[in-house]
Amino acid sequence: MILGFSSHGTGPGKGPTYYISSGTKWNGERRSIAPVLLHGNSRRTERLIDSISRKHKYTSCVISFTKEEYSKELAQKVLADFLKSAFGNLESSSYDYLAYLHLDTENPHIHIVVPRVNLETGTDLNIAPPGSQKNIWNLWGIVTRDKFNLEHIEENNIDNLPISRKEKRMIDQGLLRKMSHTQLKLQIDEVIRENIANDLLQNRQEVIDFLKFNGFEIARVTDSSISIKTESRNIRLEKGIYERRTNDNENTYTENARQSAIPQRRDRSDYEAWINRIKERYNEALYRKLAYFASRYKSRSEKDKTRDERELVKTKTTSVCIDNHSSSHKSSSFDSFSNNNIKMKDNNKNDETQAQNRRRAFKFP
Repeated sequence: MILGFSSHGTGPGKGPTYYISSGTKWNGERRSIAPVLLHGNSRRTERLIDSISRKHKYTSCVISFTKEEYSKELAQKVLADFLKSAFGNLESSSYDYLAYLHLDTENPHIHIVVPRVNLETGTDLNIAPPGSQKNIWNLWGIVTRDKFNLEHIEENNIDNLPISRKEKRMIDQGLLRKMSHTQLKLQIDEVIRENIANDLLQNRQEVIDFLKFNGFEIARVTDSSISIKTESRNIRLEKGIYERRTNDNENTYTENARQSAIPQRRDRSDYEAWINRIKERYNEALYRKLAYFASRYKSRSEKDKTRDERELVKTKTTSVCIDNHSSSHKSSSFDSFSNNNIKMKDNNKNDETQAQNRRRAFKFP
C-alpha cells in the first residue's frame, strides 16, 4: 500500500473530479472497469472547489494497493483510517471529500479529492500542509502497513532523483533557484512520478509514450536513461524508473520498486523496537494536529457562545464594581449617591441591552 499526494490543487474543480470519476483515461481510452464511487458527489465537490477564492483550492491523493494484498474490505478499512488522520475531531458536516475506487489497472487504488475549505468557518482546510506537519502522512503509511500486515516499502528520497552528483551537491548548497535546467528536469520527473503513483504509467515504455504524447521530443534512449531534446541542452532522465529492466514490459513500477528498507519482520526484537518508535512519533504528530484543528476550526455556535460568555462576565464585573463603590461611601452622603447609583445601574441595563443587540447584529447566519 502506498499513499501519494498530488502537487496540483489550484485549478477549477472539474479537473480533479472528472479525472477520478470519468470512465475515460487521460489518453482518451475507455476504462475496462468504470470507477466505483465510495463517497461524495462529484458536482457538489466541483462547486465547492470553484467557490473558493484562494489560490489553493483542493488537495488530491491516491492510496494504491498491490493486486496480491487488495480486497474490498481492506480498502474500506484503510480509507477509514485515512479519514481519521485527515480530519481528526472535525464534525463530518464541516468538510467534504470525494473518493473513487479504480479497479481497471494492475494495482487497485483509491482517488480522494478534498476541497480546501472548512464548511463551518469558511477558513482554509489543508489536510497535507507543507513542512514538518506533512511528515504525519509518512508515519501514517508505516503505521497503517503494520496494522494490516502489509509489506513495507522504501520511500523516495533525493538519491532516487534523476540528477548528477554535481547537481546534488548544488542542491545541498541551496543553489537550486539558479539551476533552471535542473528545475525543469525535476518538474518533468515530478509529473511522471505522480502518474506512476496514480498507476497510470506502469513501465518505461509507457513513460516514453507519455512524454511524446505531451509534446516532448525524445533525443536518445539508452539502457540507463531517457533524454529529452530542448533548445539549449538535452534533459537527461536517468537511474531508477528511467532504466531498462529485464522483462520491463511485464513488470510494473510498483512491483519493481517494492523492497524492504527496514528491519525484516522475522527479526522480531529489532522490528518491534522500530515500529514502536514510529507509532510514538505518529501519535505525537496526530495529537498536535488535533489540537491545532480544535483551536483553528471552532464552529460558529462555539464562537457565539464564547462571545456571549465574555459579554456576561463583563456585565457582571461592572455591576459588582458599582455596588462595592456605593457601600464604601459615608452615610451622610448616602442618599445623594444612591440616586446616582440607581442611574448607573439603569445605564448598565442599557449597556447590557446594547450588548445583546450587538450580539444579535453580528451573529453568523
